[in-house]
Amino acid sequence: MINSEKSTYISKIIDMENNPKSISYQAKFDYLTNTLNRRSLVTMLNELFVQSKTDHSLHACLFFDLDRFKDINDRYGHDTGDKLLVAIVDRIKPLLAENDIFSRMSGDEFAIILRDIDKTSSDGMKRVNEISAKISSVLSKPFRLNEYEIITSVSIGVRLFPDDAKTASDVMVHADAAMYRAKKKKRGSVFFYDKQMAKEHEASLLLKKELDIAYKNNEYCFFFQPKVDVQTNKIKGVEILVRWKHKERGLLFPSDFFKEAFKIGMISKITDLSIHEACKFLVSTKNFYRGTVAINVSSREITDTFFVSRLVTIIQEYQVDPSRIELEILENELIQNFDLAIILIKKLQELGIAVSMDDFGTGYSSITYLHKLPVNILKIDKSFIENVKVDQESDKDWVLLQTIANMAKAFNIKIIAEGVETKEQLAMVKKLGIDEYQGFLFSKAVDKDTLLGFVKR
Repeated sequence: MINSEKSTYISKIIDMENNPKSISYQAKFDYLTNTLNRRSLVTMLNELFVQSKTDHSLHACLFFDLDRFKDINDRYGHDTGDKLLVAIVDRIKPLLAENDIFSRMSGDEFAIILRDIDKTSSDGMKRVNEISAKISSVLSKPFRLNEYEIITSVSIGVRLFPDDAKTASDVMVHADAAMYRAKKKKRGSVFFYDKQMAKEHEASLLLKKELDIAYKNNEYCFFFQPKVDVQTNKIKGVEILVRWKHKERGLLFPSDFFKEAFKIGMISKITDLSIHEACKFLVSTKNFYRGTVAINVSSREITDTFFVSRLVTIIQEYQVDPSRIELEILENELIQNFDLAIILIKKLQELGIAVSMDDFGTGYSSITYLHKLPVNILKIDKSFIENVKVDQESDKDWVLLQTIANMAKAFNIKIIAEGVETKEQLAMVKKLGIDEYQGFLFSKAVDKDTLLGFVKR
């Protein structure tokens, strides 16, 4: 091929690769924003990671997404949402150097790689900080799109690499984790992956492995806390509570491991264990116990398409009366999934299963939602009981409790007070007309054998 023909051929290839309609272009670039796509970013990050191990260069990976982007799509429509993503790219590109890497990963998630950062130089880290600050600044200014004024912000996670990262994949995972830490800290902020996060990340990975082993080795166990009739002081029901008998750390509460259990999908298995244990208890006590068993269930569980069928299958396996089963769901979780919660609660009630709103009064505008959610039981959070001045009926907490109690009665909802620890608190609960209570005054959560002793008495 002569030189002129060769030159023309190369030009055509370049044009094809730069043509947004070409297959080659679409394989590398995001169709909407014309930034690199996720696949290209991962490829380039891997190459840069390997190279940096050889030439000892240092780079910075920035992850960010829009705060409340779903709300923007829902309110203004996906067309406006798409235009917002394009406008965001247009504002960021002028801030970057020619050899920096910019990618739309998916949805509203973006990644930037700032190349050749000198960590020992104040100018090196200054650039990372300045770019992060500029991105936050330019994206906090209002966007005018489709006659709407849209205000948004971004949370940015930063991971320097290679540093102590073992793989390029680690860099992405760490930058993503730092971004979510930034969101948790304050929306619109920047967070660097550091040694403390590294320790937490390692602990998280270890805990995830241990959770799986714990399930296989039957290390999860169950305790029961009585629900007591306020007037007769007799047990009317029990709440089943999961614990983990950790070989080194001792007895762990859900707050110690549920967060990681959610991440690895273990929570469904633990919930099923709780349902099995509740049914076993009812079967083993059928000759002398007539009360209910309450099981704590997260909103993620009841919004799972297969949860109700799993629940019914287990109940039928033990031939347990569904009316002996209650499901306790946290108030804020019910409200967050409000419309779906209503549908599922009604479905459970049709099966004869009661639903309880747990920790009532700790979130949202509870009274506003109370008449709309068809719950059977309200569990008043222990913070109310702790704070009420029992000898001062003009106390605001007392008035609020009285209002809640009166309204629950009007809606024919049973009320349970949590955290009753003194005789004075029990007297107050009686005066309010509350049906049942839980708390150390009667008993803390106990093992099955201890509970059976209570029940038989």
